[in-house]
Amino acid sequence: MAYALFFLIGFSFLAGSIADGVYGYLALAGLALIAPGSFAMISGVRRIFRFQRDFKWYRKTHPSKFVGGRVTCYSCGGDRINARSLMRGMYHREHFCTQCGTTLYYSPETV
Repeated sequence: MAYALFFLIGFSFLAGSIADGVYGYLALAGLALIAPGSFAMISGVRRIFRFQRDFKWYRKTHPSKFVGGRVTCYSCGGDRINARSLMRGMYHREHFCTQCGTTLYYSPETV
């Protein structure tokens, strides 16, 4: 949420410098604050969309990759699927093929 604060402060600096007709240090400070805020917002949106690739999504997208009630890899057809925890406070598990390393889907960690 801090990225939104950086973005708003930077935008106000930039807008203020444009309104005053001064394009010096205030405009540069505004751009310096907008850049990291924009990057954080874009990466946060990407993270949200990445975790929407869950088991239901995988089953709907690759229906032929369920053999005998087991999940198989859409890339190589391997049936050895493992899960690993994603760190950095994401609280999700990544399910991947052990044969080729392709990420298949994500699931939330349960406590």
